[in-house]
This record gives sequence, C-alpha cells and structure tokens, in this order.
Amino acid sequence: MRAVGGDWRSSLLANSEWDICDTQYCARSGGLSAFRDAMSSAFMPWQIEYTEESEFEARMVCGSSEYGAIARVAMSPAVSTRKSAEIAKSASDCLYGSYVISGELVVEQRGRTTIARRGDLVLYDSALPVKLIEVSTGLYEDMAIRIPKEKLTPVRDQDAVLGNVVISAEQMITPLSSALSFLAQNMAVTTAQELHALQATCAALVPVAALRSYTGSEQADEVSATPNYYTRELARFIDANIGDAMLSPRSAAQHLGISVRYVHKQFAAKGTTFGTYVTDKRLEFVRQDLICEACRHHPIFAVAYRWGFNDLSTFIRAFKKKFGCSPREYRLTFL
Repeated sequence: MRAVGGDWRSSLLANSEWDICDTQYCARSGGLSAFRDAMSSAFMPWQIEYTEESEFEARMVCGSSEYGAIARVAMSPAVSTRKSAEIAKSASDCLYGSYVISGELVVEQRGRTTIARRGDLVLYDSALPVKLIEVSTGLYEDMAIRIPKEKLTPVRDQDAVLGNVVISAEQMITPLSSALSFLAQNMAVTTAQELHALQATCAALVPVAALRSYTGSEQADEVSATPNYYTRELARFIDANIGDAMLSPRSAAQHLGISVRYVHKQFAAKGTTFGTYVTDKRLEFVRQDLICEACRHHPIFAVAYRWGFNDLSTFIRAFKKKFGCSPREYRLTFL
C-alpha cells in the first residue's frame, strides 16, 4: 500500500477499506485544513484552532457504517468547537464520544466542564454547542466516535445521561472497554465486517454504561440539582419574544446555538410542541388584556397583533378552541 499526495481524500491507502488522513502527505501550510475537512466529512462540521508555532501534525484512520463513524486519531493538541453555524449544517443528531488513549480532553457543554483522561470515555451531544480542548505534552490520541441517536439503546433521562458525561476507566463495563481497547490497538487491520459489529456493540453498550456510571454519581447530582440549561433558556427566549410574529423554532435555535431538532425534542419531552406552547402563552396574554381596564377599549385585532398573532381569523379560531367563545364574547362577559 502507498500514500499519495493532494487533499485529504487522496491520502487514502490504496486498496484500503479505511479513510486515512495523514498530514505528512499534505503541503506544510495545508495540514490543518486537510485534517479539518477530513474530520468534518466523517463527524459533521467542526472548527479546529491551532495556535502553536510548531507545525500541526495529525493522522486519522476512520471507518463508517450505518452505526456512524469511528476513528483512531493522533494529533497536535488543538481546540475543536461546534457552534451554531456548524450545528445548522449538520444532517442529523448524533452522540459523540472520545475514548482517550493519550493526554487529556476537556469538554465544555451544557454549562459545565468535564475532563477525560487515559482510558476514560466522554460523551457529548451533536445538537448542542461544544468546545473540546486537547491537552498533551506530545500528540493527543483518542478514538473518536459518532453514533446516530436512533441507533442508541434507549435509556431513562437520556439527555442528561449522554450529555457531557464521563465514563471513567474504572466504571466502564468490561464488554465496552474491551471493544474500544481492541479498536484502539487494531484499527488499521480490522475488517469492514468486524468494524460493523464493533460499532453495533458500542451503540448498544454506550448508553447502558453511561447510565450505570451516571446513576448516583457526582455528575448526576450536579445535573439534577439544576433544570436543563437549554429548557430554561428556551423558555426565557420565548418569554422575551412572545410578541414577535416571527418567533419560531429556527429563530430560537439560532439564538441559542442549538439544532432545530433539539428545540423540537425539548417540547416533545413535555408532551407538546413549540407552536402549541407559544400559542397558549399568547392566548393567555390576549385574554388578560381583553378584560384589563387599561386595554378594555383597544380593538381586538390590535390586542392580538401585540401578542404575535398576525392573522385575525387564525387567532379567533385558536381563541374559541381554548376558551370556548369568541374574543368579543369573552370581553363582553366582563363589561
């Protein structure tokens, strides 16, 4: 087998089943860009910042299947981020994981910071902003994992259990530890069939291992002590913009730097939808204004418009459905 020059895709080894990006085959100034493109292709968009004076080095051996992607990575320590721009360009919601082989990984997500060390597995959510800080005196090394959420074994409290949580080497269940250790040592010689089986194993075992590690841990205490950060911030954003007719899941997602899918998921967990939640709040404000002494002589359409309704017939139908009468009839009962 041989490596050839050009962009990262041309760094593939001939006849290999793996995608291999190695910066030694890139132009000196193009190594970071090539690695970022390779990482973004396999793991959805990321930004990678490297500020050291020394040349950036990286090698990634990556395989993928219906269970996502997994890669053996060795790289100069850098800072990797996913912000609103990268999240918006992502095709699906996934669970990320980093199984640390050498060095440390600092993860900032969900308003807290975790640190994964050698042998630890840290999990974080593709739908939320995240910052990864790699720390090492030499090359930082890990197994990078991406699993589509629909492939994961369902567990209770899934968002908390799988969101910026560390499974320590001591707490990790043996089958998962063995699968990750095997891949870390044998990635380049693993067959496509073996990779598929090992990825399926990870998809099945990671949530189980995370739940076992999470339950009763300090991480669980920390998460349960405060409401879900994004649930709280969504409510605040809606309250601040309830009168804006353009308020939408997309505008909320862009403001918070999260995916639209994650916004919908937060409301689905409460048994409702974004639209229903917003409409109910607007109708309640309208109801209060209709009988308020200061607003009693304001036209009904003006009250509705003030609270974000820009179509009168739609507003009247929604009001009747919620309160059992028209806005005019409701107001008359309090005159």
